[in-house]
Amino acid sequence: MLTLIQAVVMNRIGIKQCGSDEELAAIVEKAPKDFLVYTGEDAQSLTTLVLGGQGTISVASHLFGNEMATMRRALNHGDITQAGQIQRRLMPKMAALLTGTRQSGAERPTLVSRKHAPTNFTVNHQ
Repeated sequence: MLTLIQAVVMNRIGIKQCGSDEELAAIVEKAPKDFLVYTGEDAQSLTTLVLGGQGTISVASHLFGNEMATMRRALNHGDITQAGQIQRRLMPKMAALLTGTRQSGAERPTLVSRKHAPTNFTVNHQ
């Protein structure tokens, strides 16, 4: 994973952070103006936006894109309550999508096939 300093020195325009909220907040706080900060953790989607990041490089959006877009619109319109409700509703679904362990400090997710997905999933095919 690139550190913020490495990313800036290497003339990168942004970074995808997969770590704690504290690490994410520190990167947003210290990043140069116009430097893009994304999370790679679906469960941090709302947190990233609230902290000042640009968004999520998301797995869950492939299945729950409409809901995630609605969450972002709610936040953009100042409705933090609705945005929070949507995020909380999505979090168990997001967690069910990925299984895996962190090995050597890197996340190695495994996608769960539709056959093994929880029965309470709702997939919107719009």
